[in-house]
Amino acid sequence: MYRYLFAALALFVTTPAWAGSVDASINDSSVNVTLGWVQNNKSPDALQIQLGYLTNLQRNSVISAGVQVIGETGKSDNPLELGVGFKFLGVDSASSGLLYGLALGVELRYYPKNINRLALTTQLNYGPNVVVSSPAESMMELGVRAEYQILPQAFAYAGFRTFDIGLSGGGNDLIDNGFHVGVRVLFQ
Repeated sequence: MYRYLFAALALFVTTPAWAGSVDASINDSSVNVTLGWVQNNKSPDALQIQLGYLTNLQRNSVISAGVQVIGETGKSDNPLELGVGFKFLGVDSASSGLLYGLALGVELRYYPKNINRLALTTQLNYGPNVVVSSPAESMMELGVRAEYQILPQAFAYAGFRTFDIGLSGGGNDLIDNGFHVGVRVLFQ
C-alpha cells in the first residue's frame, strides 16, 4: 500500500501547476501529518488532494487519501470558504484489526474580518455502514481549530480532533481524541 502512496506523491510533487502544504500536529499521545496539493489555488475554486498519516501510543494508525473542492461561499470579499469531498481511510487498530472505509467530508473555514491573519476551521468526515469494512459500522472524524498566520507561508494552530469507529454489536473504537497543536507550511 505504501508504494501506491509514494507513487501518488511523486506524481503530484512533480506537477508544476500544483501548490502544496505540509500540516503536522501533535499532542501527548498522537502525531498527525498531512501532505496536501491544491490545483488552481489563485482562483476562488480549487481542487485539493491530501495524503495523511496518524499514529498514537495505543498502536493505532490511520492512512488517508482524499479529494475535495474548496471555494468561496459567496462574493469575493466573503470571509467564508467551504470544501466538500471524500476521503479513503485505512485503519490499523490495536483492538479491532485492519479496517477501511470511504468517508464523505465537509470543511468550513472562516476568516474574521476584525482579526487579521486568524482563521477558524471545522472539518467533518463520516462513513456509514454501507461504505466501511466489518466489524466497523461507521467512521467519523471531527476536528476544529484556530489558525494564526505567523509568516506569509506558515500557520500555527491549536485545536481538537476526534476519530471514532462505531463497531457492530455496540461499542466503539476511539482512535484519537484530544487537543493538539500544530503547524501548516505552504510551498509552491
